[in-house]
Amino acid sequence: MALRSNICTIQGRRCLPPTGSCTESTAQTAKTAAIVLQSLTPNAQNVFKIIADYQISHPDEDGMSTEELYSASRERFFVSSQVTLNSHLTEFKYHELVKTKRNSDGQECLNIPLSPDALKQLVLDLNQ
Repeated sequence: MALRSNICTIQGRRCLPPTGSCTESTAQTAKTAAIVLQSLTPNAQNVFKIIADYQISHPDEDGMSTEELYSASRERFFVSSQVTLNSHLTEFKYHELVKTKRNSDGQECLNIPLSPDALKQLVLDLNQ
């Protein structure tokens, strides 16, 4: 990864720097997330939507497990291997679109650090 002004390259692709900042408002963070997501491949966007839809429909859980995400993404032909999913997750984590933490069972869970309303709006925007 090489930084050049406000643009960086990951795996040979130009991309924006990380989105998160402790001073950014939720609206600004959601707007920045939308811009970053629009620069990603359709399959990466769809993988992100799987996490978002899970988080919206399971608000009391810690997040979606990596295993569940891989299974859902593979069933829908968004990824063909764990390596491809890991590549998408690396991109999401770099841009702070997704955070990881361990749940009480020790599983790694993926969580999008946006309010439920902002997340719903982001998904609607991606679907347009």
